[in-house]
Amino acid sequence: MEQKGFMSDIVEKHPVNTADVQEILKKIKSMSQDNILEKVQQEKTDSLKKTVEDIQQLIKQREELSRTLLTDLDKIKFEVGNIITRVATELQGVESKKEQIMLKQKQVELEETKVQEKLNCWRDIAELKKELREKEQELKEKETRLEMIDDLIGG
Repeated sequence: MEQKGFMSDIVEKHPVNTADVQEILKKIKSMSQDNILEKVQQEKTDSLKKTVEDIQQLIKQREELSRTLLTDLDKIKFEVGNIITRVATELQGVESKKEQIMLKQKQVELEETKVQEKLNCWRDIAELKKELREKEQELKEKETRLEMIDDLIGG
């Protein structure tokens, strides 16, 4: 009994055109290692460029988010100030003073929240800029290598 290999069923059902195989082998052989290396380096460089762009976009988005939050907090603080004024004119005595104190505490909390947001924004952006510098340095190194490879293979 003739023993068949594990791929024999596939080969029998789907015969391979030797001309196609030889054409593929010619293409593989014609691609030099330098050419392959250059393509890999180019892909890495393109990927790093995209990462740099993404980080730059994240920085802009974080700055915009912070501006929006601070604006919203200012609006709320202003509204609380309006309420304090209304309470002072509409209510009298101890009840008025209690309400005013409570509302002024809310204004202080809003200011604390603004300070915290500014600090968080600064930290986030500082971290993103650190990552951006690292990726830009890596990109610069990859581009330099790519230029060297291009010079070596005479492209």
